[in-house]
Amino acid sequence: MKFVAATLLAVSFLLALVFGAQTAEWSWGPALVALALACGAAAFIKSDRGGLGVGIALLPAAGWILYRGVTSDVADFARADALLLLAVLATATVVAGLRPGARSVPALFAGLAMVSILNLAVGVIQSQSPEFMWPYHHRPTDRVTGFFGHYNYFSCFTYTVGLLLAARGFFAKDHVALRFLFVATALWSSVMVPVSGSRGGTVAMAVGVVVLVACAGVLAWRQGAWWSKVFLILFPLLLVGSAIAGWWMLSKVQEKRATPGQATNSVLLLDNAARLEWVDLALQVGMDHPVAGGGSRSYSWERNRRWDVEEFGQGAENERFVHNELLQLFTDYGAAGVVLVLIPIGWVGWLGFSRLFLGEIGGGGHLDAVAIGVLSAGAAMLTQANFSFIFHLLPSTLLLGLLLGLGALLSPSKDATCASRSARWVVGGLLACGIAWFGVQGTRSLRLVWPVMYGETSLIHSDPEAAAERLERAATMWPGHRMWEEAGHACRVAAAGTESPAAREAWNRRAVANYRAAMPLHPHHPGLALNLANALSELGENELAEQAYLESIELQGGLEAAFRARYYHAKHLYEMWYRRWTDPDERRSGEALWAFRECLALLDESKEQAPWRNEERLALRRQVEEAIAFLEGARVRPVVPDGAISE
Repeated sequence: MKFVAATLLAVSFLLALVFGAQTAEWSWGPALVALALACGAAAFIKSDRGGLGVGIALLPAAGWILYRGVTSDVADFARADALLLLAVLATATVVAGLRPGARSVPALFAGLAMVSILNLAVGVIQSQSPEFMWPYHHRPTDRVTGFFGHYNYFSCFTYTVGLLLAARGFFAKDHVALRFLFVATALWSSVMVPVSGSRGGTVAMAVGVVVLVACAGVLAWRQGAWWSKVFLILFPLLLVGSAIAGWWMLSKVQEKRATPGQATNSVLLLDNAARLEWVDLALQVGMDHPVAGGGSRSYSWERNRRWDVEEFGQGAENERFVHNELLQLFTDYGAAGVVLVLIPIGWVGWLGFSRLFLGEIGGGGHLDAVAIGVLSAGAAMLTQANFSFIFHLLPSTLLLGLLLGLGALLSPSKDATCASRSARWVVGGLLACGIAWFGVQGTRSLRLVWPVMYGETSLIHSDPEAAAERLERAATMWPGHRMWEEAGHACRVAAAGTESPAAREAWNRRAVANYRAAMPLHPHHPGLALNLANALSELGENELAEQAYLESIELQGGLEAAFRARYYHAKHLYEMWYRRWTDPDERRSGEALWAFRECLALLDESKEQAPWRNEERLALRRQVEEAIAFLEGARVRPVVPDGAISE
């Protein structure tokens, strides 16, 4: 049964990589199904190892995250964080039930090696053909990313698996063919991380390699090897050499990242002021609720009201994550969450160190390999966690669970009380059932939305009616704001593509219904309010539209450059009052003049937050100024419209 559980866990890694290497949580469905099966198989394992300490350390952190998820404002985000947490617990549970010297652990590592080789092969193809992205048909960058959408996450998965395989290949007494596979894959991984262009990944891998080498020296000292004294003397020189080599490698990475004509001097390697500004912003957000945090992924909307253009510049992207996992944890789950999460991580680190320094000699080196792998891979991941949100994607989260499970294997055998069969039935059964339900629902949803979001030709543009129908069905299986929002987009595309006024109105009303279904599920989303406002504006429901525009302006905070809520509000006012001014039956020139001046005020505010040259905004300003000049030349006096809503 151990072999079955290990094999199913490897399959879960494969499915997580192929379909779930993104933050869209329904894409994790296939991997969660395999993980549930692995967890169910692990429930029948009778382990002779420990892990009680790691389990006890994990429970308070898990309980706190689940509690804050239940009390969070956005159910989608709470569910995503809960699924990642369950994936960590399930992976750790499966691995903790294995036996380091039996065939199950080598089988798991062999599966990881094959998964990594597939990912590396995709990366090699992308280095020659940047458009390649099987099984998807497009990706957001032309850099080497493997199955991931970003090179940072590719590098994280690559070096973590590589370091684990290197430790197993060098220090465990597995079959020679397996050891060759592990070491060869690790070496290939070490080449592909710099090729990806990830500076954070390159630094993290270097840290992991140094830790691995240092652990090898400690192991040699403990075993009384003759070369351990020589290693102790040469280790400072190794550190200096590693620093020089690492700087050279970073220079090459920076050179690869640079655009033609851009300088690539060494100062640019450390010039990352934007990340310091993100730290400042995250600290400001976190200090609003320093103990308990704002709830699951609350940073994604709380940052908006804290965004100061003079301090942070133009917020051109709606980035939902802090590029620092510890700060993300602090903003979302507070200092309590940070402390509770660091306890099990620290405990696993202590188990690794104690095994390395105090462990017994012999046993085929299996536990020594586990300790070295956990310490080196863990150090590397924690290093890059300071630069990226690596633990918000399923593949790297499964790796975190793997490290925690391997750490549990390092517990003293007298700690095996938690491995009783009844306890494993309860834990494994509960995890398996919960994960399986979400896995099946996510898989069904992914099947529905695949041709809409990931197909060769987006169904939203080729057949928006079919796209809307698929998305609305998926929203009933995977309820959340994102599905309803995408369904609303499909309806808007369908409305724009028809010449029939009646059909256009019907599609816009359907879009409004979808946006309104999404709004309560994410009441802090400025994009939702803005899309709703635009749809209402086209339907002529002006009072409701203006209320939605004002709401979107408030929700976007300082991110006019990302959402342009003020621009769209000004556009709405101009078009509405231009019609009323030029309509022979109305001729409401005074009210139109007042509205046009409001448009100019909105455009001025828009320019303050997004001052770059924008042709749409400039064209609208010219139209508004011409209309104002004409009305003022005709000596029209502004009149405030009845029921006017002003920001």
